[in-house]
Amino acid sequence: MAATAVPARPGGPIARIGALAPALALAFGGATAALAASDVLNPGSRLGRLLAADLPLDALGPGDLAAALGAVTLVAIALGLRRGKRRSWELGVLLLGSATLSQALALRHPVGATIAGVLLGVLLLGWRRYVVPAERPGRRLLALATLGIVAAATDAVLALAVPAARLDPAIGLRTAAGALAGIASFGSVPALAWLTGHGGILAVATLAVRMPLALFAIAALRPAPAPPDAEAAAAAGAILRRDGHGALLPFQLEPDKTRLVTPDGAVVAYGRYGRTAVALGNPAGPAAAIAGAWEAFASACRAGDLVPAVYQASGDQRAALLTAGFRPFRVGQEAIIDLATFDLAGSRRANLRHTVTRARKGGVSFRFHPGGIPAAERERLLPGLAAIDRAWAEAAGPAMGFTVGAFDLDAVDRTAIAVALDADGAPIAFTTFRPTGADGGWVLDLMRRRAGGTPGALEGCIAAAAAGLRAAGASALSLGLAPLAGLDDASASPEERALARAAALVRRWYDVRGLAFFKGKFDPRWEPRYAAVGARAELPGFVLALLGLHLGGFRHAARALVPAPARPATRCPRAAAASGSPR
Repeated sequence: MAATAVPARPGGPIARIGALAPALALAFGGATAALAASDVLNPGSRLGRLLAADLPLDALGPGDLAAALGAVTLVAIALGLRRGKRRSWELGVLLLGSATLSQALALRHPVGATIAGVLLGVLLLGWRRYVVPAERPGRRLLALATLGIVAAATDAVLALAVPAARLDPAIGLRTAAGALAGIASFGSVPALAWLTGHGGILAVATLAVRMPLALFAIAALRPAPAPPDAEAAAAAGAILRRDGHGALLPFQLEPDKTRLVTPDGAVVAYGRYGRTAVALGNPAGPAAAIAGAWEAFASACRAGDLVPAVYQASGDQRAALLTAGFRPFRVGQEAIIDLATFDLAGSRRANLRHTVTRARKGGVSFRFHPGGIPAAERERLLPGLAAIDRAWAEAAGPAMGFTVGAFDLDAVDRTAIAVALDADGAPIAFTTFRPTGADGGWVLDLMRRRAGGTPGALEGCIAAAAAGLRAAGASALSLGLAPLAGLDDASASPEERALARAAALVRRWYDVRGLAFFKGKFDPRWEPRYAAVGARAELPGFVLALLGLHLGGFRHAARALVPAPARPATRCPRAAAASGSPR
């Protein structure tokens, strides 16, 4: 995906107010309709009559259902106009045009007609501001065609139903047009009041027009997917493979990520959940190109009706995030082992040395295969590795993603893996590792161990891999993020203070200290990692999006919690669920 220019925003305060006026008027009309639907505002009261005479869109009645539909539709269109949605602009023009006709022809309210006409003019003059597409723009034509058919049919019914049309076609046309406009603009329809006692005909005719409008207004709020761009995707992959580095590089290259190529030639990899686009890690590319990557990412998100956010940026990106208008805050620490100085001697790793020694005394041996399990051992080890992964997945719950890898039996011949074997040569634990690109390092990906196995098996696997990677010339081994670790509950950042306090609350379900303690056995270098949002109000959406991305969607996670029917075991089943060292 290539960066897209954002439509220019109105410059001066008067221009900004003018641009917001239609959205504010629609939102106010929706709010009054919601009050009427909840019986807080009585449409027949003095205030209700005053609002009905002056509001450009009289959505106060008749009936609670009509008012509720009006509230939903008007607020949805107002939100779409605020976000620059083209389809919301089209619906806004339709409603305000209908309101102008309704106020002038059917209700004879000059104030309401004037306000509706002025707002309609503002929308028409500012059409260039509404360029953000909606999802599946091809459906827009179908939606408008459906609405046109319904409107034409309703107009014919009205022309036949109004008695004045038989005496004077001009009066009948004006009455029918005014009545139809009143239905389309969620207003009252006095010309059809006599139909209320005829089996709900008025309600059916009204809903026939208003229900599609409500559905179209809600559908217009859905963000459009990025159009496929094979050339940009190839360029992004090439930049990541050439310049990318760090523990998150393997996940930035995964197919579940979208990659944005900035005009300067940097790449930002992100996952999208709903309207939130979560950039993963640092931008990749030449040093001169990275400086403006965050601003380009935020600009592209606004052009695509997305809310930008960042997860696990390094400390050296904090200043650039602030410059781009983000609010960065710490979310944890990444544990990095400097392999040049790694060994089990000395007091710094005494705890790790004793743990591994006890495992060896218990009959456990460790094998590290940097290029994957050799063919000679594959047939003997794969069934045991698959059984360990399957048992772990059944106990761990929904499969994770986004920053968590998957165990692939078909790839064990090319995946760096360390295996712990018991005295009989059967696997009891394993860890996998992935290269981190231009920095010449590696990152711990998956950790699996057999329930009830010898303690220290996982530590021994990581220690064996660290020694093997050091011998091969690797510079560093990342153990991944320790989420919520190292946060300061007295920090100047309110977001970090909130996360630090949340860490104590979630300890029952997620052992924050235990994970940090496990990684701390290797005496790593701890580096802070940051998340960032554009505004504090966007933080709840970011948290939900991050959970949704890791779970593969909440519906997927819910389905995974439902027990599946038992299946006969195969000799070497392919494991689908996965998780690794939490990141």
